[in-house]
Amino acid sequence: MKRALTTGEIAKAAATSKKVIRNLIHSGKLKAYRLDRDYRIEPSEWEAFKENRTGKAITTAEEIGQRLFKQDMQKSD
Repeated sequence: MKRALTTGEIAKAAATSKKVIRNLIHSGKLKAYRLDRDYRIEPSEWEAFKENRTGKAITTAEEIGQRLFKQDMQKSD
């Protein structure tokens, strides 16, 4: 069993900020659970999230970060 990932680890992998990841969690788009003062994301949930964003697997951290950033910017408009 793989250990759960932190918001910081996900943000780094996606080349985005922890705020973007927390927004995805709060909106229900990314499943996570709270542990102490941070959230934990199961690796399987992260993989499912990446695949479901476009219907195909996203392979690069840069592409993931760009998509997350665009979504976050659209919400703030």
